[in-house]
Amino acid sequence: DNELEIDLGGTKVTALRSTISDVRVKGEPVANQNAKK
Repeated sequence: DNELEIDLGGTKVTALRSTISDVRVKGEPVANQNAKK
């Protein structure tokens, strides 16, 4: 199953696992920059 159901404050959202993986990968460099401060 490639879909994942997420509960955001009572609103259920269906997202693709590949989309979540892309967001996580794109967010990593930003998180590293914040850690350096």
